Amino acid sequence: MAHIVKNKGRFVAVLPGSCKEDAQFRAWIVDHEPEWTEALRRPRRLVEPDDVYEITEAPWPSAEGYRGLDGVIRATPTDQSGSS
Repeated sequence: MAHIVKNKGRFVAVLPGSCKEDAQFRAWIVDHEPEWTEALRRPRRLVEPDDVYEITEAPWPSAEGYRGLDGVIRATPTDQSGSS
């Protein structure tokens, strides 16, 4: 990750639910309403909603000292034609 940051790249790390940062974020979000940004949308079959990955900046850096981004995956409703 240091190499990516050094070269001005970006990354999203997916943390397991057992990670300390995950529990901290879940506790924090109960009383806060972060601004979510769509990071990726993956279309599915016409009758299924898209997979949408949203991220928000964490209120603290990661344990490794990197800017923290937390994310969620959600399904968005689609109409019968398959468009959102």
